[in-house]
Amino acid sequence: MGTQPTNAGIDFQQRVSAWALINMLAEIDLSNTMDIGDEIYIKKVAFESEDIIDDLVIHTKKNESIYLQMKRTASLTIQNEKSDFYKAINQFVQTYVLNSTENASYVLVTSSKSSTPIKDELRKILNSVRYNPLTFINNPLTKNEKSSFEKFKTMVEQIYYKLSNKNMGDNDFLNFISKVYIVVIDIEDGMSFEKVVLLTLENKFKVSNPKLFWSFAIKNALSFASQRLSVKKDELQHKWATHLNTYSNEDSKDKDDSFFEFEIQDSLAVGKDVILAELCEGVEWENEDLDLKNALFLIEFFRFDDNGNKKDLYKLPDLYFVSDDLKFKIIYRAATNKGMERYLLSNPHFKNKELVIMPANEIEQVEKDDHVIMYREKCLTILNANSTLTCLHCGKGISNNNCSMIEIDYIPSKLKLGIIHNECRQPLDRVLGMVSSKLFDEFSFLNNFDFDRWIKVLPNSQILSQSTDTMNDGKIKIVNWQPCNIPNSFSNFCVKMNLKNGDFHYTKVRGINVNMVRYIFAHLSMYNHDHNGYHYSNYCIITT
Repeated sequence: MGTQPTNAGIDFQQRVSAWALINMLAEIDLSNTMDIGDEIYIKKVAFESEDIIDDLVIHTKKNESIYLQMKRTASLTIQNEKSDFYKAINQFVQTYVLNSTENASYVLVTSSKSSTPIKDELRKILNSVRYNPLTFINNPLTKNEKSSFEKFKTMVEQIYYKLSNKNMGDNDFLNFISKVYIVVIDIEDGMSFEKVVLLTLENKFKVSNPKLFWSFAIKNALSFASQRLSVKKDELQHKWATHLNTYSNEDSKDKDDSFFEFEIQDSLAVGKDVILAELCEGVEWENEDLDLKNALFLIEFFRFDDNGNKKDLYKLPDLYFVSDDLKFKIIYRAATNKGMERYLLSNPHFKNKELVIMPANEIEQVEKDDHVIMYREKCLTILNANSTLTCLHCGKGISNNNCSMIEIDYIPSKLKLGIIHNECRQPLDRVLGMVSSKLFDEFSFLNNFDFDRWIKVLPNSQILSQSTDTMNDGKIKIVNWQPCNIPNSFSNFCVKMNLKNGDFHYTKVRGINVNMVRYIFAHLSMYNHDHNGYHYSNYCIITT
């Protein structure tokens, strides 16, 4: 029971810190949610700094310093050095004594669980000081407010005397309390302000699961604090890029613009990597029985660290994997052991190699980690937007089974998911699975045919209607034309025929079925004639 308040206090502190990070990354004015001034845009956040007020220090773009002490609960009735409120005010006064002219604010961030004298009465008085520092004493105060203010004033003066060995004058006292803020934020799990945080994440960062991202941000704030780090926006953006929807997939297509979709048979595996590699020349390996020139290494490892950030273990452009002072040349990269097994079985020449297996301990449950779930949702979003049968690398059509579905994550800010020709695969392409389709089985003779593009161009291509019964739908139908003789800017596609001898030719002219034309004429009541052909009602038959 004795550890619960401490744990709750740490959680509160890291939630406030995580909110500061989010404000910095999204360039949100912090004063919108913390009443501590005007237009506070964060330049840097320092965790557990060497400053006297060490919980959190925010440096703004206006070169202001905001010192934060986060106390989930605080009470003014306890007037000893062990109370949270006393500790916070003590640090505020120490900082003021060392540099009273600094452009700084001292902020006590607390929750509604704090006592009324602090969260209501003292907060109101301190705000009134900033609004009217010369006459605030004359403002009408209730009995409780006067009592709270006197306790606070006595505490500040005693601490000041203890630190400087002199009395605190009225001007110093006014100057000091004009810098002190009390901010009440109910940011704990399920509380009102947490809903504001989740809405901000959803609207600003377009994350698919704001709750998971919020948990990830809190975990990172705790990690930054334990390492006493200072974080700038660019550094944070790079660190969190894995989970932010800031990537623009240049090859992705709007779902409404695609006729095909990928159906994932099993859950998309994103939590680990399985690589096949060979040891780089010059790297020492302490195993005399191993023939390094004839050895392959199958290595399994976590993609993310304990804080949910993706590990940077691959080195471009050399295609190296680096771990524990060892450097390996990548041959194949898979998402699962099953995928690696499939690759090894399809390459029988590896049987002559000695395989060294390096598994990762306790990796079986990695797909259930929150940050892995969050990353998977992002990958699925990108994949759904790229449901097209074209190769991510060469851009040509894919129309055969057993091509690879891959994730490209090794190019900064260019996360992509889609399918590729197996011959286009790069060593660092992370193979997620294999593609199969009944469509490919049925039309197996089509080699690298782009089904998606073919369907898209059909409405404006050379289509000859096979049945007049389907033509009477009120829409104009182009039945036949010869594009070599008539300019036709909206119908530029025709049929290319590849011959067995390697030649090809284009089918650009269709023969006119005179009986069909007469049949159409007989069934139309209105028609007219001009120099381009015969135009009847909703049909256009060009006879050039």
